Amino acid sequence: MTKNLSAEPSIVIIIDYFGAWPVWFPLFLESCRYNPTINWIIHTDCNFNHFKIENVSFKFMTKDDYVKNVNKKLNLDFTFSNNYKLCDLKPMYGKLYENEIKNYDFYGYGDVDIIYGNITNFYTKNVFKHFVVSTHVWCISGHLALFKNTKWIRNSFKRFK
Repeated sequence: MTKNLSAEPSIVIIIDYFGAWPVWFPLFLESCRYNPTINWIIHTDCNFNHFKIENVSFKFMTKDDYVKNVNKKLNLDFTFSNNYKLCDLKPMYGKLYENEIKNYDFYGYGDVDIIYGNITNFYTKNVFKHFVVSTHVWCISGHLALFKNTKWIRNSFKRFK
């Protein structure tokens, strides 16, 4: 699964978003377009048919289907009435989306209220020697974090109550 890291690592960023797209969403997508070596997968119930960005793929799912998938895959009793509660699941994305990320060296999560600059200008090969890449030193950031795609990392959320 993992390639030689002397080459640029393969990266996928996952975003779960339900409701209506914010007005700035096209700007967010443009910032994804300008990071062509990074792929994004967005799970959503929003209409995405008019967005055509080569490195962004959309997967349609209803909130009900999303909850069923989370509960089945993670053996939880998860429900949410506020979309912000989806953030609670970010540490579990490695397990939740194991099949979708299996061909990537790193997976991570992001937010749609970010305009990304050139990510690989900052996250260089040297940075990818680490198992966790975050924009904060003191905690794992919620707006962008990347994780080495290993079984140990994908299951690390299980070590916490």
